[in-house]
Amino acid sequence: MAWLHLGRVLGMVALMGALLPVVTSFADGRPARMLVAGALMLLGLTVAVVCDRALDAALDLKLRREQKQGQDFNGAQLLVGLRWFRWLLQVAVFGGFALLFSLFAWEAWKADSLLIGALGAGVAVVFLVALVALLVLALQVMRSGHLLCVGAAGFSVAGESTVAWPVVRGLDMQYGSAGFRHAGESINRPYHLQLAVDAPSAQAAGVGAGYWPWRWNRPRLIAEGRILDLPLYLYAASPYVIEGAVRVLCKRYGERFLDQWRSAHARPDQIADLERADGENKRQEQVFVVANSVRYEDIAKLPAAERRQKIQAAMVGLKELGFLKTK
Repeated sequence: MAWLHLGRVLGMVALMGALLPVVTSFADGRPARMLVAGALMLLGLTVAVVCDRALDAALDLKLRREQKQGQDFNGAQLLVGLRWFRWLLQVAVFGGFALLFSLFAWEAWKADSLLIGALGAGVAVVFLVALVALLVLALQVMRSGHLLCVGAAGFSVAGESTVAWPVVRGLDMQYGSAGFRHAGESINRPYHLQLAVDAPSAQAAGVGAGYWPWRWNRPRLIAEGRILDLPLYLYAASPYVIEGAVRVLCKRYGERFLDQWRSAHARPDQIADLERADGENKRQEQVFVVANSVRYEDIAKLPAAERRQKIQAAMVGLKELGFLKTK
């Protein structure tokens, strides 16, 4: 896939690089040189388009493979490490901005622009705090051996308290931006795993709230504490594998998990509506199972006494489910 990215970049470079010779050759009246430059532009465009289409197909295949892997998760635990290259990239970016705004504030103070200098110093402090938080996160990962642990007890991020499965009511995957063309390119896209949680229980578990610099890469509570937002950019695993593991283990060990929950259903009344719909769906499934157990083609072959027992047991089951009314 790296070769496809390189081919797309080189094709665009050839296309843009040959544009100037085409224009100058046309202005100088040199048709032979213009034809050569035009052929180079066409070649660059062809290479860029072919590589782009091949990259689309490869990314779609990778997306389907990751989704299948997440759906088929059947383990008891998932440990996810830290993507150190991305961590180093963020350290460089935050450190660079902290240094840049520090120099800006220093120059402003030397020029007696105290307000502008204070503003620059404030921005530098924000990036410095984020940088320190990244260093602390790396130390916690090295101490624990993982960044995320998903197991029978719940899920926990290095340095954070464990969130038990009964606290989680549902989950949804969100992208950092809706404008991404390659929605399946999970190696570079800022995915967020959002979980519907019981707000008091999540706060009691020590999950923080607010978009503070020290929580930029950590789980935080949003929507008045009803959603736990977990950014997955630094996690050394596919977002779909993490989502699949969390969904499977939450269904296995959680209570009242709503599989159809989405991030838009954050209000308590919406969750209550989903609970009623989920309860009705489960009731209909149970009714179908009971009714299907007395199919005519199956019980017609049984002796009369056993057939009568089967029908009576099915009637009792339907009455217990409220499907049949008793006088």
